[in-house]
Amino acid sequence: MLATRHITLTDATLQEVFAVPSGFTAILTYIFVANHGVSTDTVDLYWDNASVPQVYIFDGSSLQAGERLTLGGQSASGLFVLHEGETVQAQAGSAGNMEVAVTFNLEPNDSPLLNFNQ
Repeated sequence: MLATRHITLTDATLQEVFAVPSGFTAILTYIFVANHGVSTDTVDLYWDNASVPQVYIFDGSSLQAGERLTLGGQSASGLFVLHEGETVQAQAGSAGNMEVAVTFNLEPNDSPLLNFNQ
């Protein structure tokens, strides 16, 4: 199932964009961030596992008023694969009007991936 989740960041509070439900895998295919505010702001966007940031997709990335950041979208290939219970989190650097949208393909996962390092 192809889906997009969208949130608007109006302050510097960490917010969950989406969580991968039990029994599913999410393949991120497109990420869109826009600053609709009137001044420059920063954004953090990362994938999280048990309250531990795994990969910062955008790490304090600065956007001027009206500027956009995108990642992916050139093909159906995935950017990142998230497993059940993992989340995508976003946080603006200050109060403003930052928009975040993530498109992903949600697929059933009959056998969860085990950590290869264990």
